[in-house]
Amino acid sequence: MGLGEALKKMCIENAITGVGDRYVMEEIRQRGTILGGEESGHTVFTDHQTTVDGFLASLKLLEIMNIEEGSLSGLKTVMTVFPRVFIKVDVKRKPPLGSLSDVTGAIRQVEKDMNGNGRILVRYSGTQSQ
Repeated sequence: MGLGEALKKMCIENAITGVGDRYVMEEIRQRGTILGGEESGHTVFTDHQTTVDGFLASLKLLEIMNIEEGSLSGLKTVMTVFPRVFIKVDVKRKPPLGSLSDVTGAIRQVEKDMNGNGRILVRYSGTQSQ
């Protein structure tokens, strides 16, 4: 959310996708943009390549520091990091989340309580079996 707020202040459009490089790339292709990434640090610069490249992201960051003649600590002041809670719940089955009325009801209630000042992401792990 911090990045989204910072981009909004700079009048830069931001899109939120499903979790995973695949969804980021789908959105990049659909919008015809050249930059996309995930909170995990996966960053794609499509004007250079179409795969995630941490080394290129590091070079781009150094390029910005050089252009701005600033430090990394100075650049981070552009964005406020919002608090985050991550809860892992082990499950025995993975039914579609939409079919779990108690879960979807709880999500809706918390979203209502947050009144646009937060985001909830509930998903099954793509890397853990069950």
